[in-house]
Amino acid sequence: QHYLDVYQTHGCLHESMVFGHLIHNQTDELQKIADSGAKVALCPTSNLFLGSGLFDYSTLKSLNITCALASDIGGGNSFSMFQVMNEAYKVSRMNDFNLDPVKAFYLTTLGAAKVLNMDDSIGNLEPGKEADFIVIDLNATEIISQKNKISSSIKETLFNLMTLGDDRLIDEVYIMGQRTYKK
Repeated sequence: QHYLDVYQTHGCLHESMVFGHLIHNQTDELQKIADSGAKVALCPTSNLFLGSGLFDYSTLKSLNITCALASDIGGGNSFSMFQVMNEAYKVSRMNDFNLDPVKAFYLTTLGAAKVLNMDDSIGNLEPGKEADFIVIDLNATEIISQKNKISSSIKETLFNLMTLGDDRLIDEVYIMGQRTYKK
């Protein structure tokens, strides 16, 4: 009947399944995904680079489908999660939805860990979790520095980072709690 039937027929529609993109699915397919507990990795840089379509985050959210943002470098043009968040924001605006910057950062961190069923060990800085993280330079570029000077909230600062940021923001990288890079 539809694309999802292939997965359902072969027993792949379950809570451990992660579907990529979800840009051409019908409402009944999305409901089946929601009912199964399967999860979704949204890949806006890939979708835009290939011209394959736009995800509809507001519909996925309304169905309580667990989602994350992902780069899908195989079909896209960037590993940068800043670029992914930037494109996700634009795609959401094209679908008349405003992707909150706090939510965007969640979808790239703890939300992504939840999609992978790994939120017990990664995704935030709670004690006992693997500590892979970056330290951001809020003055890495002139425009971000100037925008942050007039930001009145953390939400505005995160918006600046998600829409204007790139790899120049990364001041330090920590893997398993050990610094592996310093600008």
